[in-house]
Amino acid sequence: MRRLAPWLVLALTPFGCGDDGSTGDDGVGDGGSADTGSTAGSATTTASSGAMSATGSDTGTTADPTDSADESGTTGAAGDYDVLPLRFPDHPVSTNETDYVCFEFPLSVDSLAHIVGFNPVIDNAAYVHHYVVTVVPQGSGQDTINNCFELAGDLIWAWAPGAGEYLYPPEAGFLIGDQPGGEFTIRVQVHYNNPLGTSGELDASGLDIYVTPELRPNNAGTAVFADVGGISIPANETAYEHVADCTSQDTMAMLNGPITVFGSSMHAHEAGRVLWTDVERDGQFLLELNRDDPYDFDAQTYKPIDDIEIQPGDALINHCIYDSTGAGGPIFGGPATSDEMCWNTVLYYPRENTNFDYCGTL
Repeated sequence: MRRLAPWLVLALTPFGCGDDGSTGDDGVGDGGSADTGSTAGSATTTASSGAMSATGSDTGTTADPTDSADESGTTGAAGDYDVLPLRFPDHPVSTNETDYVCFEFPLSVDSLAHIVGFNPVIDNAAYVHHYVVTVVPQGSGQDTINNCFELAGDLIWAWAPGAGEYLYPPEAGFLIGDQPGGEFTIRVQVHYNNPLGTSGELDASGLDIYVTPELRPNNAGTAVFADVGGISIPANETAYEHVADCTSQDTMAMLNGPITVFGSSMHAHEAGRVLWTDVERDGQFLLELNRDDPYDFDAQTYKPIDDIEIQPGDALINHCIYDSTGAGGPIFGGPATSDEMCWNTVLYYPRENTNFDYCGTL
């Protein structure tokens, strides 16, 4: 059953951070001035099919929440939760090749609740490279921020091409409502990719967030094991391997106790060919956490993981194989689609046993 959520309140105005060209091609800001008089658009709250929505405009791209959804990446059965559709205002896509823009949705709940799933809604797929969803205790309150590459808040989900609806397993959910007044902000960082510099494109993508006031046994968390800044791939290599370590010393400092991994999604850009993560314990290979072989940028999904336990002192090692023969030169790590990443997003519980969201080098 998916019902109206009278206990879930959405503020009427989402704020966008980033503008239509301020970040520059590197996606991390060029120091230019922001137009403080511009707005990211207005939102409305609308009850429809048992859901409360926040949309800049009705683009017609949102499916009825009661319809059957794509089950790719689903780990838990549909349950008694509320559907909150969040949509970006009609955002003008920058003519820069790489642009990172954030949209914020201030919310509040009148009791503790769990986020238990997500469903992506992609409006202008030709330009949306990926997005990352975080929860921040308090939003920026600004409509534009020049630098939107830095992630803020607790990471809860990420979308890339190929990912579909994702439900947490029935024993876990991401806790909300534990801040004063039950207030929090959903922040969506979007990477727009426009290699041809096409003008006049708009995007009103977003996602449906599934929320329940019926708390589950475990508080879930999301962590990234990755390397970006350390990647350097020589030209004309058909199978160049880059290794990204989260060492035993790292996890000893970052974990207060064991965590149970229930989902994983590997990520690279267009040169990625094979990706996997090994777990080592006491210096010895223990298990393979996830593998995409072959890796397909257009088919990135969250794979259900059969309750793998990671302990303090374990090492997690990403292996990323790249083909640089079509790049016309070396490839380096970075935020642009023509750059590369070596990335594994992991879903786990309990959140209380960790004090980090990221292990690696951005």
